[in-house]
Amino acid sequence: MGLGIIIAGLWVVLDQATKAWAREALAGGDVVEVLGKALTFRYLENRGAAFGILQGNTTFFILITVLAAILLLVMMRRYRHMGWPLLLSLGLILGGAIGNGIDRLWLGYVVDFIQVDRVDFYQFPIFNVADIGVTVGVILFALLVLFSDAKDWEEDHEHQHRQ
Repeated sequence: MGLGIIIAGLWVVLDQATKAWAREALAGGDVVEVLGKALTFRYLENRGAAFGILQGNTTFFILITVLAAILLLVMMRRYRHMGWPLLLSLGLILGGAIGNGIDRLWLGYVVDFIQVDRVDFYQFPIFNVADIGVTVGVILFALLVLFSDAKDWEEDHEHQHRQ
């Protein structure tokens, strides 16, 4: 469980540091090209959820963040026997959720600033480091669920009841 919390904490620090930079360097409307137009940094205040949906529901999102954090901490403790890959995935999700939750709580919106070049048929939404953590964490978690034995998810539960 400790590893997951350390990962979450480090991800929150990285997320908040990059958002502080974005607020300082980009809030005036500046755009920084990182890889030409393929990857740019552009400031955006997102008052909704992923992809800008459900605009203006800050209180709801803060509540969801708190509930998700509790669930993730319970999962870290309950399934800690599954090792570092699971703790990494849950830590990234938790760090991302907390990072965006901090923005919502203190700013009333989430700072997004990473933009990948759009293709002709789809423009990918602007995102942030917290979003990367949640996305990578969820993908890793899904892979662990898909490629682990169902028994792996039960062992710790059985061990707790024997004690």
